[in-house]
Amino acid sequence: NKEGTIIAYNTGYGSSNSEEKVIVQEWNPSSNCGQGGWEQKGGNIGTGSSNDKFGNFMDMNDDGTIIVIGAYDTDDKGRIYVYEWNPSSNCGQGGWEQRGSTITNPSGDDFAEIQKVGGRVCINSDGTFIVSMFEVTNTMGGATHVFCVWEWNPSSNCGQGGWEQKGDFNYSNDRKYNDQISFHEHSDGPKISDDGMYIFIPEYRHDTGNNKN
Repeated sequence: NKEGTIIAYNTGYGSSNSEEKVIVQEWNPSSNCGQGGWEQKGGNIGTGSSNDKFGNFMDMNDDGTIIVIGAYDTDDKGRIYVYEWNPSSNCGQGGWEQRGSTITNPSGDDFAEIQKVGGRVCINSDGTFIVSMFEVTNTMGGATHVFCVWEWNPSSNCGQGGWEQKGDFNYSNDRKYNDQISFHEHSDGPKISDDGMYIFIPEYRHDTGNNKN
């Protein structure tokens, strides 16, 4: 979180027999005889699947109560999950509960295939906007990366709330399909402003052996 008192990490990646899950820990300054220590906050977060890259990319809102988690290898398409801390669950001990439905295929421009939804995810300060990058291809095989934004609508689903796509796809480069454009595995993901109105998208361009950011 913003203050550095809550952290999250994933476990189980790379093992075909282990569920990939996310663990959240919070700093308790009173533990260890007043020296402080990290304590798990709530139970493990997971989907029961393995090798779906769950938690390889995730982000947390400022106060650490909402987490967006990508699972970009699920069904070869990818999914996005959002969880919110509920202090009243588990008999008052608190727990992580999914916020809204799982985000799968965004809607937008014509494309032949969509992949790696949740490959890069980001959430704004109060957890009302999320952005993710993913990969699309056209019928000729040209590929590019696009990003999409979702906004939390507390009035949808009969007042239970839900994530609604905000606008169409946005292309990360000036040409819709270009097989020379790729989002580098180790580059930073998208960043979103506190109010969700501005997005910064870094781009990795590979041009005939020359890498340009």
